[in-house]
Amino acid sequence: GRAHWPLLTTAMRTSSILLALVGLVAGLPASPTAPHIVFVLVDDLGYNDVSFHGSEISTPFIDSLANEGANLRNYYGHQICTPSRSAIQTGRYCSHTGLQHAVLTPDEDIGLPLKFKTLADHLNENGYDSHFVGKWHLGFQNNSYTPSHRGYKTFFGYLNGAEDYYTHQTSGFLDLNFNNVPQRNYTGVYSANMFTDRGKLVVDEFVDSAAANDKRLFLFMSYQSIHEPLEVPDEYLKPYAWIPDKNRRTVAAMATCLDDQLRILVQKFKDAGLWNNTLLVLAADNGGPTFVANSNWPMRGAKHGLWEGGTHLVGLAHHGGGLITPKNVTGLAHHCDWMATFVEAAGGTVNDTTLPPPDSVSLWKALTSPEQTVGTARANVLLNVDSTNVPFVNDDADWSGYAGIVSNSGNGSLWKLVLGYPSHNDAWCWPNTPHVRAMQSVARRDVTGRAVAAGTCAVVEGVEFPGNALTWVQAATPSECCSHCIQHQGCNMWTFNPSGAVAQYCHLKSAATVQDAKFCANCTSGNNGAYPLPTDSPFPSDNTPGNFTDCSPRRFEVPYNRTGPVLINLSQDPRETTDLAEQMPDKVQELMALLQPYIKSAVPPLNKTPQERAGDPRARAAAKKNNCWLPWR
Repeated sequence: GRAHWPLLTTAMRTSSILLALVGLVAGLPASPTAPHIVFVLVDDLGYNDVSFHGSEISTPFIDSLANEGANLRNYYGHQICTPSRSAIQTGRYCSHTGLQHAVLTPDEDIGLPLKFKTLADHLNENGYDSHFVGKWHLGFQNNSYTPSHRGYKTFFGYLNGAEDYYTHQTSGFLDLNFNNVPQRNYTGVYSANMFTDRGKLVVDEFVDSAAANDKRLFLFMSYQSIHEPLEVPDEYLKPYAWIPDKNRRTVAAMATCLDDQLRILVQKFKDAGLWNNTLLVLAADNGGPTFVANSNWPMRGAKHGLWEGGTHLVGLAHHGGGLITPKNVTGLAHHCDWMATFVEAAGGTVNDTTLPPPDSVSLWKALTSPEQTVGTARANVLLNVDSTNVPFVNDDADWSGYAGIVSNSGNGSLWKLVLGYPSHNDAWCWPNTPHVRAMQSVARRDVTGRAVAAGTCAVVEGVEFPGNALTWVQAATPSECCSHCIQHQGCNMWTFNPSGAVAQYCHLKSAATVQDAKFCANCTSGNNGAYPLPTDSPFPSDNTPGNFTDCSPRRFEVPYNRTGPVLINLSQDPRETTDLAEQMPDKVQELMALLQPYIKSAVPPLNKTPQERAGDPRARAAAKKNNCWLPWR
């Protein structure tokens, strides 16, 4: 395989120090209680591409962050990259930024409108020193649209949506720069390692600077991983030789490689003495593209669509000093909530009068609650409002439904309404097949995904095996439930359900069969270290095909139903097998009343027609001149 190594130039270090001396940091000193903040955005990470969700992929460090922090069980974003990134940066749904339709191509004369503040702008006002590493994908037609002119003191990364992991080229040209200066010395360096090295350098420079005396660090780590093209250092492929599909094997290796890089980055925070006062958030930008080989199992659909597989995402928050205790956040949360959350954590208040107003709802109270299971202040999440998807029949590549909302209906029961068919990429893909489940049982993975010795419990998340009931006992964690089963006479299987009706949480049983199994969003089930886990899929084959031919290649089709309602009871049908719209017209109208204000307040998409996405010829001319994608006007 190709080499990968840390390579950070003296010129880059010198340039960064000079920028600090110029005095680009704005705002007052940080509050004494404000944490350093690291936001890790993982590109195209599927819901079932992390082992703490039951995947065959090993991500032990990410799992430890989730298990020792807040696992966001109902975390949502938008269905593709640019819309989601606009929501994160502005604290607004993408339909309020004009970037709700499609991703930006290299030569589009479109970007995140300059009237909006970014996360960095808000945090700089509260005493932060902000830096961006990795993928931007929010426009770069002129310097004003790029990260180093939008609140981030430094930017090291790429401006477009995807590129080669080693050459850092896309559409024929290099796309790697430091504050809009091309970086040509990184050919052969794997991007995950390269971006981690840059993050480590940011930490070193912050600690060495005068800013460290009265400011806090905000580091936005926008990794390329695990977006296609599917590339990874060879040593990460070997542990997954047993996975028969080459693409799935490579996705798994890419996720494990990223997991290692995050461990290295956090160790730098520890070595620098910052970790005990650091808030780290990790999120996927959108659902996994199952047509590539990512898995959102057991949810339906994929990236680009409004099924749960496209919008219900991996999300977690962790505090190095233990301010966030282990918990499941079962209330609704959305990408746009981090703006209000970070500002509250910083001890400030949101100062943003730009219209449309922010949609951000702070999660800070929920994250820092002492409870093990906690809701949020959010009543609903908007999936999207994209008027483009009604009139333009020739825009099949970016069909995602016209509009959609998820609501807790005021009683904690989750309902979903989508206008227009959510997407023809509508299968249940890449399940934990019998082979995968057998491997999990043989490997004996504990609740963090690490291989463990015999005598401890193998587990699977998101599944309940009722079995033959023995008793309920008190337990605070799946590990404690496992211990109870090992010690209890006759216990073969157990289920830990912190959202269940019985307060003890741990259900011990004498046996379990596949026929007993059912989906349970907050459950973890396991054995006693000896009794074999069921090795068949616990989801009925008549409702969940799990057929790879339904998942690849991606289906470019516009559905006949373009505005009609699709109604799902997510609490009872989280796999979205049954549309209840015809049976429950009153419920449709109830959710329509919630959705209608968002439809009225949506701004027109900036790239709504094929002509508007045709591209500016000056962009490619400038890229050819510079042999690098850079601002062109």
